[in-house]
Amino acid sequence: MIGLCLLFGSALASNDPEVDQTITVYAEKDSDRIMRQIHRKLRKMGYKAAILKDGKTIFEPIVQWKPTLILGDDGLVTIKRSRPRFEPWVGGAKDNRWRYLSCLPPFTPMCIQMQSWLMDKRKFFADKSRLIAETEAPISRWQTAIASEAHEERIGQLLPDELSQMWKSEEKNSAADRILSMWIDRTCTPEGEQARMVIGDFIIGTIQNSPYAIAPKRLQAAEEKSSCKGQTRLDKTEVIE
Repeated sequence: MIGLCLLFGSALASNDPEVDQTITVYAEKDSDRIMRQIHRKLRKMGYKAAILKDGKTIFEPIVQWKPTLILGDDGLVTIKRSRPRFEPWVGGAKDNRWRYLSCLPPFTPMCIQMQSWLMDKRKFFADKSRLIAETEAPISRWQTAIASEAHEERIGQLLPDELSQMWKSEEKNSAADRILSMWIDRTCTPEGEQARMVIGDFIIGTIQNSPYAIAPKRLQAAEEKSSCKGQTRLDKTEVIE
């Protein structure tokens, strides 16, 4: 009887559906982490929660006379006078719409806030300089992180896709010329060397293993044209004199 129960139990277990227990973990980008630090700093400085609009993060001050800070997704930083506002001049809860009755004529001008546009340039630039001084360090780190992430995306995804598309869609000799030119023209910097390695890997791994392999003399000519010394060679044969 016990053996029958064990057999029945194992049969039930074998019919259980398989569960995919794969867990995907997305690493947080440095730029997002630093942006949150900028958020917290600006909130302490008297700024509202950020507004995301058209690829920009906009920080508006609680008081209208302070400057507005705009951070573009491309790293561009803009500081300008805050836009005029239309807000009730009487106190009360922000969600109390009845406050807007205080803006009916003849009291309408009292609800228009545009101190930022009325202050002189000296006062505005003083406030602008104070904002820059308080946020320069984290914004600089954020811009560096954006540049690094853009480079990693270019090297890891965009450049390989560009090379593959070029090789598939163009005439082979023309595609080989363009790809060799891309390899030659990379700058002699760590970033340029990374790009050159990706292009070189494509040449060696894809082009040279195809029926349209580039001749050794042509590879050596490309190596000689490059102004960067010590890069990985394209031609794996002995140098032809």
